[in-house]
Amino acid sequence: MENSNHFKISGRITLDTALLHIAVGIFFLTLNLKTELLSQKIVLLQLCAAIPLLLTSILSFIKAGYEEKSNKWEFWGWFTYMLSYAFITNVVGVLIGKNLSIEVSMIFFVIAILAALSYSVTDLLSNGKRHLKERIIKDFSFTLIIIVLGVLVTLGVIG
Repeated sequence: MENSNHFKISGRITLDTALLHIAVGIFFLTLNLKTELLSQKIVLLQLCAAIPLLLTSILSFIKAGYEEKSNKWEFWGWFTYMLSYAFITNVVGVLIGKNLSIEVSMIFFVIAILAALSYSVTDLLSNGKRHLKERIIKDFSFTLIIIVLGVLVTLGVIG
């Protein structure tokens, strides 16, 4: 495996591990401090799903580090990471909206989407348009999950 791919995979594993700590921390903090915050099943489901998805992402990136043809493992690692990251973002946003401020929650969701889009713009500017289709699919997927399972849940349209 080439050295740059090793660093890329290592970085992804580190990021996934940090997010896993965050997800488990949110889960146990909420469970111990205020269980009723998790009474909304869609929020509980997203939080609980994020944990095994992050573990799967970590395992996928580890596997990608050892495989000659790692594209499928890297895709699976990215996909499970993206789902779990969106779920954690949604949980935080919904908890803010339901318990503190809907306005702040909406700003949180907008910033999350804009941050993802700005990352993509930076990627496209530095790598040319060779990643355009991939970035569109990734950003559309992330934004759709945030809107449907985050914004609409916070506003009471779903769940």
